[in-house]
Amino acid sequence: MKKISLLILFIFLSAYLIFIFFKIKFNKTLPYINNNNFYVEGKKYHPIVLNYIVSYQTDGKDYWGTPTVDYGTFYHSKAASHKALSAQFDLIKELGFNTIRIVGIGEPNIDKKLGTLSFRLKRSETTDTLIYLDNVHAYKNYFNAIDDLLKLAQQSGLHIILLTKLSSNHVSSNYHLKKITQRFKNNKTILAIDLFNEPLYFDSPEKEKKEVRTIVKKWQQTVKNADNNRLTTIGLEGVREIFRWDPNILPVDFISYHPYEYEPEQVRNEIYWYGKYTKKPWIIGETAIPSNNDSITYTQQAQFARKTMQQTFNCGGIGYSWWQYKDVNWGKYHANFMGVMNQIGQTKTNSGKIVDGTPKPIVNEFKDKGITKVVGMEARGFIFGGAIASRLNAGFVPVRKKNKLPYKVLTESYQLEYGEDRIEMHIDGLSNNDVVLIHDDLLATGGTAHAALRIVERCGVEKVYFSFVCDLEFIDTPNKRVLNEYKPHVLVKYSN
Repeated sequence: MKKISLLILFIFLSAYLIFIFFKIKFNKTLPYINNNNFYVEGKKYHPIVLNYIVSYQTDGKDYWGTPTVDYGTFYHSKAASHKALSAQFDLIKELGFNTIRIVGIGEPNIDKKLGTLSFRLKRSETTDTLIYLDNVHAYKNYFNAIDDLLKLAQQSGLHIILLTKLSSNHVSSNYHLKKITQRFKNNKTILAIDLFNEPLYFDSPEKEKKEVRTIVKKWQQTVKNADNNRLTTIGLEGVREIFRWDPNILPVDFISYHPYEYEPEQVRNEIYWYGKYTKKPWIIGETAIPSNNDSITYTQQAQFARKTMQQTFNCGGIGYSWWQYKDVNWGKYHANFMGVMNQIGQTKTNSGKIVDGTPKPIVNEFKDKGITKVVGMEARGFIFGGAIASRLNAGFVPVRKKNKLPYKVLTESYQLEYGEDRIEMHIDGLSNNDVVLIHDDLLATGGTAHAALRIVERCGVEKVYFSFVCDLEFIDTPNKRVLNEYKPHVLVKYSN
């Protein structure tokens, strides 16, 4: 009898340990944050996010998500909507984004008095209907529409930040948050649930800090009780909102900041402030400047994206988001032309799908260049080069002065002001399949960097990029003119 009892106990413990093992193993595949980094499938993940508006639509029988009509087209059927979403999601991925923040379909209207949740759905270009989320059937249709949306995103290789809309005054709102979290529990396509968008703008009256913390704590507990591994965030816009909804007291997994440029350099200054004073992980959840290539040029828009994205990661942010996918017609220049796509012409994806609109030059700032190796120049190039390689999940290859490397080397000479010197790289440092970024601290005459380029090319590398901390633009040499053809990435330029 005693042996039987021990056997039963052994089987029970074994089953329990197996359950725990697979639970941990499974949970590790869900997005999480550790040491101020996102992880997806156990690998570091740097969200480059595009905000995208999805409307909820019906034909009276079926229900689905569709691109907002503000992007220029009304789709009359579920099939047409899904075809458009699939093509646009594919293009978004090709443009360099890995995550979409879905706006619209996750945000029901909440009656301020009754607390009822509803959506106004378009049935045609001229008619609509009101749907209440107050029964099992309505929720089934609604969740199926979101489920289809998540599947389309997953097929395009994208993750989703799902924006919700909540009210602290009504139990129905918290019930809705619980249901949506439970319904999509363990869904790996969802990177996070965005609990609320810009509360001072979209919620009233203003609340004191103590009340704010209590409200967000309740929302957070609702999510964690339904899906303990689900990440949460909240979107804050403007300094005034940040002081009222203090990010350091909000019990969410990370903060999403929404800075906009109302004064010169406002966004980069605010990003510096976020990095200095935020005591938890944070991303830029929205930012943009408009451009129709007239009063603000496409070049200026691209430069803004480049500088603010650099500032975000330099100041400790762990993700960057642009508002929004496509230009709209909302009546004001500032809101109309923030898209990375305009509404002119058509674009074909790599798989041949057709998308209405044309990408603006800004998209080049988001594209993953596929860098596999960072070549750092002795000695100050090692300082940033190693960090850049770590950020890009790329290998680091040192280029050193002569006679400092222990193995067989490739050597190139370059001219000094009063003589000649040479640099060396290990012969097996690169292969012809590598995509290489050559990095150094200073671009002056370009002699050293050009010598490094010649070594890299001798390895059969075909795709090369350059980055420098400083460029002395007033120095002009034949070597430097060659390097400038590669459009090097430079943080600081000195013209005199």
